[in-house]
Amino acid sequence: PEPGIHHFFQLLWQDGSSIPYWYLYAHLSLMLMLPFLRPMVQGMSDRAFHYLIGIHLVYYCVLSPLGLFLELGYLHADFFIPMAERTIFYFVMGYYMTQRFRWERVERKHMVLLLILSILSLAVMYGLSDWSFRTTGETRLSVLNALVCIPAFTIYIGVCRFCRAHTLPGWLEKLFCTVGGCTFGVYLLEGILRNELLPVFETLEPKIHVLPACGVWILTVLACGCVIVLILKKLPGFQKLL
Repeated sequence: PEPGIHHFFQLLWQDGSSIPYWYLYAHLSLMLMLPFLRPMVQGMSDRAFHYLIGIHLVYYCVLSPLGLFLELGYLHADFFIPMAERTIFYFVMGYYMTQRFRWERVERKHMVLLLILSILSLAVMYGLSDWSFRTTGETRLSVLNALVCIPAFTIYIGVCRFCRAHTLPGWLEKLFCTVGGCTFGVYLLEGILRNELLPVFETLEPKIHVLPACGVWILTVLACGCVIVLILKKLPGFQKLL
């Protein structure tokens, strides 16, 4: 709103230069804490990781949704459990899933159970979101994120299990690696592209319904972002940055 390098750094310092870049602030904070987090997680036993998972599930997936359902409200933010807080929790669990998790113990029955739990969790989040909107007129992000860890880990475990058991065709593996290599660049561009490509959604929404139109819109954003990043990577100096 106020062009100029001073205003940019003021936003960067105070409120964040752009809302979609919240992840960069969180990531920078975690990198600063890495000398403490690394030896801590390396010294944790598997039982300690399981305990952390249990705390996260009880707090975010049971107590918080239950409080909303009973009209007690969402658990107050001051009730803070540091390691179970979402940002740190997923960061720590990333280490556990890549370094400690025993993939050979995941059988088909476990994947079926995780899939059922994921469908149930999505249904609960949808129900709470709809109920919140009908009673308060707004859908809070905390409601939509209440049980998101269940489908998130189901997808992660499912994809890793599939890739360990199957050899992908060369072209598909190359495509995944290419798109994966564009992730950071697309992330930096998607806020701009989403605004610029909004007419895609507005044109399709009256014709094919909201959800399919939104899906096409997002896929278009991702595709355009990948093309732009691939072009930028050809320029000197950009490949290391992106």
